[in-house]
Amino acid sequence: TSSLDLRVNDDTWKLLGSILPLPGHKIEEALTLRDIVDDHSRKDKFYVERLQQFGMKLVESLQLPGSISARIFNKSGRARVGVSLKGLTDGTPYFNLIKNGYSGSLYIELSATSFPLVIYSGQTAIPQIRFYEGNPDPIAGSELELLLKQYPILTDDNGRPAYDDEERKNIIRTGELTFTASIPKEGLKAYIGKRDRRTLDLSMENCYIPEEYFKEEIKDGTSNVLIHEGDFVLINSKQNIRLPPAVAAEIDEYSTELGDMKTAYATLVNALHGYDPERLNFPSH
Repeated sequence: TSSLDLRVNDDTWKLLGSILPLPGHKIEEALTLRDIVDDHSRKDKFYVERLQQFGMKLVESLQLPGSISARIFNKSGRARVGVSLKGLTDGTPYFNLIKNGYSGSLYIELSATSFPLVIYSGQTAIPQIRFYEGNPDPIAGSELELLLKQYPILTDDNGRPAYDDEERKNIIRTGELTFTASIPKEGLKAYIGKRDRRTLDLSMENCYIPEEYFKEEIKDGTSNVLIHEGDFVLINSKQNIRLPPAVAAEIDEYSTELGDMKTAYATLVNALHGYDPERLNFPSH
C-alpha cells in the first residue's frame, strides 16, 4: 500500500464552522476560542451528529525529515457512507497538506453528511496519510504518454482503453482522466442514502444490511436520477481504474463541469488498485 491509516483519540471539539490556522498558529490555540468552538469533550466512545462539524485530534503525530512531505486523505470505506474529512496541522493555512519537515500533532475536521456515527478513541481509523519525497508533480506530457502505452489506466470491462484517440491526447496534455456514470441496458442505477438516518458504528464490520441504509433506484431506459439537496448518492462508474505498481492517483472532490456538487469523498487511489497481471480483464470500479 502507499498509505497508512490514522486513528482518532479522545479529544473532540464541536465546531461552529470550518477552521484553518494562520501561519505560525497552533490548532489547539484556535480551538480555545469560543467563536470557533461550541464544546470540548474527552470520551472513549463518541457520537457524531449528522451535518455537525467536529474537530478531532489523532493518536499519531509526525516528525518528518526535511525532504519528506505528506498529505491526509479520507479512507474509501468512510467515504462510501458519507463521511467528509479534512486534515489540519499547526501553522498550515491549507487543508490536508503537511509541509516538509513538519513536527507536531495531527488533527481532522469531520462531518457525517448522511448517517450519524459512533467512533471509539484509539481504535477507529478514519483518515489515511501518504508520504512524499519532496513535492511531486502529477504525471503529464511525454511521461504520461509512455505510461499509457503500457498501462491504459482507465479501461472498459474487457481491459481496453476507455477513451478514444482525441481523449487520449487531452489526457496526455492535462494529466487528467474523466469518469462517467455507468448506464447499462436496464438504465442508470443509483444507491441513495435513506432519510431515516440510522446510526453507523465505524468499529463494526460485516454486520450491517445495506438495504437499511440505501435505497436502490433504477431508471429504466433513462439516464436521469433526481438528487435533492442533502442527498448522498453512490453511482457505479462506467470505467475501471487500474494502476501499475509504481503509480498512485488522486480524484478531484469537485468537477467544475458539474457545478457546485461534491462528486468524491475519497480522493486517494493507491498503487496497484485493480492491477492483476494474471487477470487483465478483472474490473475494478
